[in-house]
Amino acid sequence: MLPKVKVFVFLMLSACLVSACKFLDTVETWPAFQPTIAPTLTPAATFTPAPTETLTPAPTATVFRGRQNTTNSHWYLLVTQERSWRTAHEYCAGMGAHLVTISNAAENQFVFGVSAQTWLGASDEEQEGVWKWITGEPMTYTNWAEGEPNNCGQPDCQPEYFAMFFENTQQWNDIPALKLPFICEWDQ
Repeated sequence: MLPKVKVFVFLMLSACLVSACKFLDTVETWPAFQPTIAPTLTPAATFTPAPTETLTPAPTATVFRGRQNTTNSHWYLLVTQERSWRTAHEYCAGMGAHLVTISNAAENQFVFGVSAQTWLGASDEEQEGVWKWITGEPMTYTNWAEGEPNNCGQPDCQPEYFAMFFENTQQWNDIPALKLPFICEWDQ
C-alpha cells in the first residue's frame, strides 16, 4: 500500500511541476502591464483634477525550489525522475537553475543529504581528464573516491564523462551516460 501512496504523491508533484512550467510559459506571453486610469466623481460646479494613473503589476509565478542550504543561501530541488546528464542539465536550465555544483565540504555534505544518488554538474566531456562545473565556476574543491576519476579504467568501456556520488559515500565517481535522479540548484 505504501508504494502506491509514493507513486500517487510523485505523480501529483510531477503534475504540479508541469502545470507550473506551463503557467510560466503562459505568463511570458502576456503583454506588459498598462496603466489604469481611475475615474474621479465630482460635483458639477467644482474643479475636476486630471485623472491619475495607477500601475497594475502583472502576476508572477513562483517555482518550488526545494530545500535551502542556510550556509550559502542556495536552493536545491531533488528531481527523482531519472534522466540522462544532458537532459537533467537542460531540465534545470529550463527552470532557471543548474545541475548541482559543489564548492566546499559543507555543501558536499548538504547535497549528499538531499540525495546520495544524483548527477553532479561536473563533466570532462569537452576534454578528457579536465573536469569543469557546468556553471563555469572554478573547480577548487573536489572529493573524488580513491582511484577516481578513472574513465572506467578498463579497455572496451564506455567513456565516463559525468560525475555522481560514489556508492553511497560523500565521495565522487565518474560514470558513463546513464539515467539518474538529479538536483537542480538556484544560487539565489
